[in-house]
Amino acid sequence: MTFSFGTLVSNEKILKTHLLTSQLPKDTKISYVKNSTNASKGLNILLEKFYNDGADIGIFLHQDVVVSKDWLSQVENQTKKFSDNWLLAGVWGRTLDGYYHGCVFDTRFPDPWETDDIFPMEVDCLDGVCLIFNLKYKIDLSNDLKGWDPYDTYVCMLAKSLGLKVYVIKASLNHYCTRSIRWKPDEEFFENIEILKKRFPDQEVCSTIWSND
Repeated sequence: MTFSFGTLVSNEKILKTHLLTSQLPKDTKISYVKNSTNASKGLNILLEKFYNDGADIGIFLHQDVVVSKDWLSQVENQTKKFSDNWLLAGVWGRTLDGYYHGCVFDTRFPDPWETDDIFPMEVDCLDGVCLIFNLKYKIDLSNDLKGWDPYDTYVCMLAKSLGLKVYVIKASLNHYCTRSIRWKPDEEFFENIEILKKRFPDQEVCSTIWSND
């Protein structure tokens, strides 16, 4: 099983002091897209790089993430348990019943977020801090979503529309998130949600950072 990594870069210092300090294998290739105008456009460019690399799996990580030396082996061991028709996986997700699943250490909080589940498990949406792509399936994202949310919800809804599965795994990472814990979805976020509702009229929108309850 071969892997290709990528990230969107908006701050070189954060990249160098976080993701690039991760204990990944020495031959790990990390592709970069710098200063993309929106997340979907940047992710599309990364996906094309993944496909051109000829890897089996593409892994997108935020620039402010750090992973341990055994993280990749955890990912590999759990992806082997997926059904053949999977497109996407991650480390933190949510199901339509409102429950969260996975394991991640958001350093804005004192303790890791960890749920008592049997992993891997299917979910309806993932947090974009880590998106793991099955490169057997080639996808192309529309660039009409503005800004940086909710591209992760978009990719998950696209997977479901294609009849492909979305999983969450137990492979904790450290996320040194700089977004304020007081952050709330803005007008642009909700404009993007409306775009997704129109694009996938048969699906309910699910997000790890917003609930329509």
